[in-house]
This record gives sequence, structure tokens and C-alpha cells, in this order.
Amino acid sequence: MSALPPGWTEAPLEALVDILDSARVPLNATEREQRIAGKSAEALFPYYGATGQVGEIDAYLFDEPLVLLGEDGVPFFDRLRHKAYLVHGKCWVNNHAHVLRAIDVAADRRYLAGYLNIFNYNGFVTGSTRLKLTQGAMRSIPVSVAPLPEQKRIADKLDALLARVNACRERLARVPTILKRFRQSVLAAATSGELTREWREARGDDGGIQLFQIEDADAIGDYSFPASWSARRLSDIATIAGGMTKDSKKQAAEFTVLPYLRVANVQRGYLDLSQVKTIRVPPDRVAELLLRAGDILFNEGGDIDKLGRGWVWNDELPACVFQNHVFRARLLDPKFEARYFSWYGNSRGYEYFLARGKQTTNLASINKSVLSALPVAVPPVEEQAEIVRRVQELFQFASRMDRNCSSATANVGALTPSALARAFRGELVPQNPNDEPASELLARLRAQQTSVAAGPPRRRLKVPGKRPTMSNTDKNAIRAAILTLKTDSFSFDDLRAQVAGDYESLKDALFALLGEPTPVVRQVFDKEAKRMQLVRVRP
Repeated sequence: MSALPPGWTEAPLEALVDILDSARVPLNATEREQRIAGKSAEALFPYYGATGQVGEIDAYLFDEPLVLLGEDGVPFFDRLRHKAYLVHGKCWVNNHAHVLRAIDVAADRRYLAGYLNIFNYNGFVTGSTRLKLTQGAMRSIPVSVAPLPEQKRIADKLDALLARVNACRERLARVPTILKRFRQSVLAAATSGELTREWREARGDDGGIQLFQIEDADAIGDYSFPASWSARRLSDIATIAGGMTKDSKKQAAEFTVLPYLRVANVQRGYLDLSQVKTIRVPPDRVAELLLRAGDILFNEGGDIDKLGRGWVWNDELPACVFQNHVFRARLLDPKFEARYFSWYGNSRGYEYFLARGKQTTNLASINKSVLSALPVAVPPVEEQAEIVRRVQELFQFASRMDRNCSSATANVGALTPSALARAFRGELVPQNPNDEPASELLARLRAQQTSVAAGPPRRRLKVPGKRPTMSNTDKNAIRAAILTLKTDSFSFDDLRAQVAGDYESLKDALFALLGEPTPVVRQVFDKEAKRMQLVRVRP
């Protein structure tokens, strides 16, 4: 262990907390179903387990500030991926989290949670496929303990710092959505002529607009575009072709092996060539299937998000063909800008494809006829080039913002562990030499606990007859103990007082009883006492 700051000491976790694991009593099947269905008022309270807030119902209701620590040794699922989690107010805690109550005269619970979130659990968890932090190992976790006033100063500082970090993280998380909308707005402006309106005005365009006078164009809605543009169908300006069907039975060994594009390769606005597969192509079909620079690709469909999406081929590979679920549009006029028409298909064309394509539940597709009939607003060649130039300039700006956002997100992500590490090295807040040293505080606490322990032992509930004992607690022994209890209503601790056995075995046996079709015991929430009670079911 590295040297601790003045006034600090090291102590096991169990010296700083009350462990409330024994209060985790499982529910029976009926109560569980009621809470899952939302038919119980208690179902409104949040549930926590080894992975943070969960939907698991085997839990116990707590009504106090707690520190939860995952018993399977995995991080909690919150935005910081913490191993320890602070909870406030009423909450259910299932049996996959250790429940800790900070001893407030010795430890600030916020301080403890922060410490547990940077602690290295190697050597404390067991298991291979699923790690587990046992209660025994958890009790022995060494904690660097600052003087109590300093703990509070550290916790206050961390609260302020991490609140700012979280606010920054939340703002950065919104940036990708904002940039996506920005790109969509750019394409909307580009395909409506708004992006180049001033450019046209400078060339004497009178600014008139028009609507499609083409059958089926109503699928695009009230879309308007400059009167100087022409209204065409895609088949008027391009030849449309389908690709090759992948059928291993029809592929001869002497066929030419070539890479081919699948639906997965053709994304909306870009090509994903990270995984390009090959196919055997008959020699007499190679020429017709080879892609050329400037070919526009459109997906047939599948999932709705794939419908009609596409981008432009720019000879990324020396020789490449395409499969039958991808269409190729080859422009007839070599002066036309393929990127403009691909952007048009990805934006304006999508509504048309949805309306005119074939749809089933969550699936949609277009055929060659539907794609060929796509109404297209065609700007003059010079304006096409200007549109492409401006869109690329704006998209490059958005890409720079994306990169800056990713870099900033990584930097912000490093702030939390950095702040926590500094906090528990004593570097985050000034130290006060007048603070009572942590070692003296803990010594006084131990003395008080020893004094209490030396008093009369806790009285157990007296029951007639012989007390059942168990080497391995089983549900039959638990059932026998329940039947000998003097009262029908009792707590889990009352039951533990009647039987010998470890907590985990008792819990498992009780859970088995609660889950029986005709249980001898059931669980009832005592609203007045705000705690769960076990109630014996009489035959």
C-alpha cells in the first residue's frame, strides 16, 4: 500500500458499514407476478441489483440511503459503469447486491461509494465464467479512510465535479443527433434548390418554383423545386440493372472469382467495404456486372431502414460486381453528378419507396419497375456541381464536429476516474490538521462496539420443544421451524433465531418454500412498519 496522507488510515470495509444482506428476503411466486404486472403499489419503487436498476423482483424494500455493491463482481449499469451505487428513498434491492449502510460516525456513504468505484477487485472476486464477490471477501476490502470532516469535503467536491462532468457528457451525447438532423437539413435544402437559391439569383434566375406533374409523384408529398430544373423519372436519365443471384449450385469452378457488393456493403450515403465477399461469375456476364466509377447503387430493401438506401461506386476495388438485392443506376449523361442523385434517392426518394414498394411487418422492398419510375428533380449540370460542392463542404464541417465530439467525449470520460483517483490520494481538497485522525475515530468506535457487545445477549424468541438444527439448511427444517413459532407473523431475523445454518442456505430454503404451489409461508408488506413480514399460512 502506498503511503497515506497525514491523518488517514486503512480499515476493512466491515469496520465502516452495517451489512444489511440478511434483510433480503425473496418473494413468493404470486407476489412476484403481481409486482411484474404492476398490480402492487410497491411495484412503483425502483429495483436494484448487481447491475444497477433492474427488473428483477426478488427483493426487499428499504427506505433509507444505502450503498449497493454488486455481489457478482461486475460494474453497476449506470452511465459511469460504477461497481458501487448510491440509492435514495424507497427502493427494492434484490439478492444480487450487497446492501451497505454507512456507519455515519465513521464514514460518509458518498465517500465509500466513490472509493468502491475505483477499487481493484482482483483477488477479491472468485469464479471463472461468472465472478462473485462473497460477503466474506467484501468485508475484508481495505479502505483508505480519511478523517470524517475530510471525507465530507471530498464527497462534496466530487459531487460538484461529477455533476459538471455528467452535464457535459449529456450535452455531448446530444451532438450526434443534432449532426444527423443537420445533414438531413442540408440534403433537404440541396434537393429543393434552397441551398443554391442565391447562386441562381446571381445568374438571373427569376426564382420560380414548380411541383411534379408526374403520376405517382404524390408519394413525395408537396415537394417543390426550382422552375429551372426538369422533372424526370430515374429511367429517363439512367439505365437500371439488377445484380447476380448468389446460387452456389450454379457456380462452376471455371467461372471468374470476383468481389461483389451485398446489401450490408451499401449504406445510406457511404459504402462499408470492411467485409467484401466473393462470387463466381460466368465469363459472359462479367462485362455487364462490373461496376464503373459513378454508378449509383440502391438497395432492394429488407428491413425498412435498408429500403432504397445507397451510395456511389468510385472504383474502390479494381474489379467488383453486385448481387441481385442491389440495383445499379448508370447515368446516361456523363456530365451529371451521381452524388446528387444518390442524395436525392436517400432523402426525397425514401418516402416514394415506402409508398410504392411492397411492405409486410417491419419489412419493405422495391423492384426494378418501382425504382425506374422514381420521380427525380434534375438541376442543370452546372448547378448539380455547385450543389455537390456545397453539400460536401457542409458535410466535411459535420464530420469535423463528429471527430471533435468523439475526442471530447473520450476526454470527459477520463475525468471521472481521474477525479476519483485524486480524491483517494488526498489531492482533491485541502487537509485540515485540526481534523481528528481517522485512526483515533475508528479506535473510539471499536471501543464503543466492544462495550455494547459485552452487554447482555439478545433474547431469542422462545418456542416450546426442541430447536431444529441443520448441517445443510433445507426447506423441511425451515418448515418445521415455522410450524413451531408462537406467532403467525414474524421477521426473517426471527426465523434465523430458530434454526442453525448459514444465511445463504437459509435464504435459499425459504425461497423454495415461498415458491411452492401451496406455501406454508408467504410474504406481506407491512405498510405501517414499512417493512416486509413473513406470515405463516395455516392449512
